[in-house]
Amino acid sequence: GSERSVVSFPELLLLTLDIYKNLDGEWTFHKVDSLNRRFEEHLCQHEVPGFYDLLLRLRIALDLYVIRRKIDGPDSEYSLIYRDRSDKAGNDCLEQYEAMLDVSTPYYKWLKVLFRYLLDPSSVKTSAAILSALKQWDNHEHPCPASASGLTYGTVDRYWFWRLDYYLWERTVCSADEDSEINRQWQAYRGAIAAYAFRANRSIEHLHPQNEAYNDSWERIAIDSFGNLAMISQSFNSQQSNDDVHVKFSRIESQARNKSLQSLKLLRMYISVKGDPEGWTTESAMKHEAEMMQVLRDSYR
Repeated sequence: GSERSVVSFPELLLLTLDIYKNLDGEWTFHKVDSLNRRFEEHLCQHEVPGFYDLLLRLRIALDLYVIRRKIDGPDSEYSLIYRDRSDKAGNDCLEQYEAMLDVSTPYYKWLKVLFRYLLDPSSVKTSAAILSALKQWDNHEHPCPASASGLTYGTVDRYWFWRLDYYLWERTVCSADEDSEINRQWQAYRGAIAAYAFRANRSIEHLHPQNEAYNDSWERIAIDSFGNLAMISQSFNSQQSNDDVHVKFSRIESQARNKSLQSLKLLRMYISVKGDPEGWTTESAMKHEAEMMQVLRDSYR
């Protein structure tokens, strides 16, 4: 099948100009409809050969070290050409982390960091080292939330759901989790978790629904809490927005069987009550929230 880059050629031109002239350009700088104006403003005639030299190097880096999208509808997967022969887990983690950044963070931010790292002759070019550099920058860009109170419905940045899904994935695929009951159940879904792919079009969903016609009544603060939220595709969300927890849980089961999970956090919610819809109470939502906050805190170590 066909593949495509995570950036267009005009975007790559602007990114190269940004790095070449050390401009630290933000969103307005990278708007492609201003392409000609940017070059008129920032590039002199005598700088053109140097710019072309950098463009060539970044084009090679883009091919080798940056994920590409395999195109087959909205569920496109990612692939990465660069491979460390001795570190399969590191390769998989780098590919997955880049995918997480691709859906959650503007390309000109994280690609700039990656390209600068690759251009530095003193930097180590292994999967683990590149991943570590990206994580360090990302931790600085998104400091750990002090508490879950800033992650409620209406205020939460969707970045946190993607980050959480990455670290839930990494813990499963790249390290053995401690041997607790919930982790034993979690490991039963290992194949489906390993196949998890990041997707861009996501909306925030309440597990205990906002419309409580068919459910027990919860306080508003509990309904909108981080512990009761997950992020899924818009089509899946509109399909089940006010369905009860029973229906939502049966869909998670079928996604797990088909290895097409939409949210690892949502799977964790399901497992935390052993798949029993009656078990999804305000207490279990609070317990889940505390556990997810701990995963986020651990991700900064």
